[in-house]
Amino acid sequence: EALGQVAKVFYVATSGHDVSGAGLAPTSPFRTIKYATQYILADQANRAPATIFVSTGIYEEVLPIKVPAGVAVVGDELRSTTVRPKEGSESQDMFQVRNGCGIRNMTLEGLTGTLGTPDTYGAQVPASGAFVALDPGSGPGDSSVWITSKSTYVQNVTTIGTACVGLKIDGALHNSGNKSIVANDFTQVISDGIGVWANKDGRAELVSVFTYYCHIGYYCTAGGKLRA
Repeated sequence: EALGQVAKVFYVATSGHDVSGAGLAPTSPFRTIKYATQYILADQANRAPATIFVSTGIYEEVLPIKVPAGVAVVGDELRSTTVRPKEGSESQDMFQVRNGCGIRNMTLEGLTGTLGTPDTYGAQVPASGAFVALDPGSGPGDSSVWITSKSTYVQNVTTIGTACVGLKIDGALHNSGNKSIVANDFTQVISDGIGVWANKDGRAELVSVFTYYCHIGYYCTAGGKLRA
């Protein structure tokens, strides 16, 4: 019965089903990434840290997707695994991350937003919507979502959107912790948006992170720090 199963390794594919008992082997995957993350969150003590493998295909997801601490979401390959918002959630965050998460090997697309009123520096910050962002949890005092020991790592990912944010590290969401995300081989193709935004002591280390067509490539506000 357990053929192909590995503890704390889960599978998502376009041929799958979002039902209890699925997702444990490549031959019986879940259908959506969101269901897989919710399945782990429902019994995080026994199901995480974990890896979610996402097979080749296009995934239209109800956003946001909250990634549990210590969980990596890994696509087959940048060019062949694509995540999009389901209709009606185009202005939401796509992935909200916690301590020790990973987002790898996929294309994230389809977020759309609206530029805000120019601030002191003339920057028009989008009102909402980031492809990868810190999880706000139930509020700044919710320690279950703080970055306590390991930053989320985004690697080999491309984002494609309009007037949104590629990577947002908003330190105002957490009362403590490192308030950090790191990225490598991360390309932002965001028309009139912001590639990477660090706010309120949010911080990031960025290696080979590229921004195209953005209103602003890298932006720091209120003590945000970017090392690139």
